[in-house]
Amino acid sequence: MLGCGCAEAVDPYRSWSPLTEEGYAEKLRLLREAASIPMERWRAPTVLAWLEIALGMPQYGPRCAENVKSGKVLLELSDVELEVGLGITHPMHRKKLRLAIEEHRHPALVRYPCIAQLGHTWVSSEWLPDLGLAQYSENFATNMVDARMLDHLSKKELEKFLGVTRKFHQASVVHGIHLLRMMKYDRQALAVRRHQCESIDADPLVWTNQRFIRWARNIDLGEYAENLKDSGVHGALVVLEPSFNGDTMATALGIPPSKNIIRRHLATELEALVLPARASFEHFVRISRAERRRAEKLVGGGSLGRSFSRSYAGGLAGEGGTSMPPVQQLAGNEQEKDRRRASLRGSLSRVLGLKLRQDSHSSSKRERERDRDSQTSSSSNNYYVASPSSSSENSSSVVNFSCRSSPPPYHGRSSSPSRHPPSRVKKRHHHRRVKSIGDIDAVTITPV
Repeated sequence: MLGCGCAEAVDPYRSWSPLTEEGYAEKLRLLREAASIPMERWRAPTVLAWLEIALGMPQYGPRCAENVKSGKVLLELSDVELEVGLGITHPMHRKKLRLAIEEHRHPALVRYPCIAQLGHTWVSSEWLPDLGLAQYSENFATNMVDARMLDHLSKKELEKFLGVTRKFHQASVVHGIHLLRMMKYDRQALAVRRHQCESIDADPLVWTNQRFIRWARNIDLGEYAENLKDSGVHGALVVLEPSFNGDTMATALGIPPSKNIIRRHLATELEALVLPARASFEHFVRISRAERRRAEKLVGGGSLGRSFSRSYAGGLAGEGGTSMPPVQQLAGNEQEKDRRRASLRGSLSRVLGLKLRQDSHSSSKRERERDRDSQTSSSSNNYYVASPSSSSENSSSVVNFSCRSSPPPYHGRSSSPSRHPPSRVKKRHHHRRVKSIGDIDAVTITPV
């Protein structure tokens, strides 16, 4: 940071406020005080110190000191005002400043507290060489890509502004960012894990490109090991990329396809190294998802649908003192289970076009009951009318209309005797409504 702010050599306009040792110490003091103060309450010197020291953008210091007099003004600046008022014409520089401002606008929503400590100098001078992509360091430094920008980097920006056009190198950058997110952008925690596996072949997820070069030498592939330099091969790519295998590593090492024995040796060594790491990573992902679901349930509560109404009713029954006795509760639970089970079977049968055996038994039972009711009640065909030929005025007669019988409807294949015993088979009577006088065959009058 100090080298970026050093004086007239960088920008001639900064002669009015050289970043001397005393000035640097004063700006550090202002930044320490601003750590506990919202940005909207910052004064102009604090804003200038934050821009020059914390963000490492001293080239915009003079315009900032001229136009931005408080943190509240900085929070309200639009992209056009950043370009015109501060002279930030580079889109990546504007994005960097915008992301930093938004982080101070909503400090409670910051996902990674350590992300602000990783500036663009660390990204270009340390992070990229660890990935084996040191050839892009100058592009990243020119665009001032820090950790915040890495977390919001798009493919278009990667290709247009940073010059990373090879798909393999793009995948290397993406998996490197994924590892930083897994470590929550904690540089010290990442350094500790890398130090623990310097002398042993374990935890390849955090291996750097240099560590893989040493590993290639350890497995007797020293003549190819130097080919991994600037190849983009690092631990996060090897472990997290599912398509990375022995052939991919052999291509990166420059082993000819004709060297089958060497390639087979490499594949065996790589599987022994990577497979346990992938298994542990999958276990880590499952645990993280379970914890995330648990946190969402605790924060979000239940849905306001059917489940909420049931749970609410159950809670009232348990708290209100009018709860059902245990026996009735068990019976109600069993009925509820049976109803759900029947509903599920019915749904499956409708979906699959099947006819359940229980449904056929219930339909036959309903038909038998209907036949029994029709036999016991003869009023459907007997109509009581006054007989004109009777000798008494109060006498009445039963008039029976005998109608033409219609053929019984076809019910499919006849049931086998084994399924319907003769003792239980009843003759079914099918009645139909009289629609016209032509349907009546005879009229029988029975005196009552």
